Amino acid sequence: MGETIPYVHISGEWILRHVIPHQRIPRTTTEVAEIRKRRSKIVDEAIMFLYNVEPDLDEGNIEFLDIAEFLMIPRLKAFCVKWLEQTKKSNALIAVCLHLCTLYGVYVPSVTDYIRQNLCELLNGTELLNVEAISLHSLLPDKYLSYVSMETKFNLLIKWVQVVS
Repeated sequence: MGETIPYVHISGEWILRHVIPHQRIPRTTTEVAEIRKRRSKIVDEAIMFLYNVEPDLDEGNIEFLDIAEFLMIPRLKAFCVKWLEQTKKSNALIAVCLHLCTLYGVYVPSVTDYIRQNLCELLNGTELLNVEAISLHSLLPDKYLSYVSMETKFNLLIKWVQVVS
């Protein structure tokens, strides 16, 4: 698997609230503090992207979107979004994409379309049981998904809580 490189991702609002607490800052977003390890190969390829060497993306290394955001490489982020838009969707890929798209505010129309077309299958399956709370929070109140019964949504939440606990 290779060497891993740890890094910390903390939202700007969190920094403003905790590092500069004397300022009165309106609450506009949810704070996110994330500590992860990244494979050194992913970091190396992200840096090589700066020299016009495109990484080979697949479902196993979709974390390039995450590292593009962390290293502030907008071109790599756009490259990842384009790859997501063009890639054949699966329930497993959607579970990963949903988290990254929610976390980084990325809109990928084909991901949204897939979710809207396959929501009942996704809610009754196991793929969404490992998504972050923020992803579920963005998914469940979507007005386009009102055709899904409240019972189905509630059953997903019950299963999700059991897995997370």
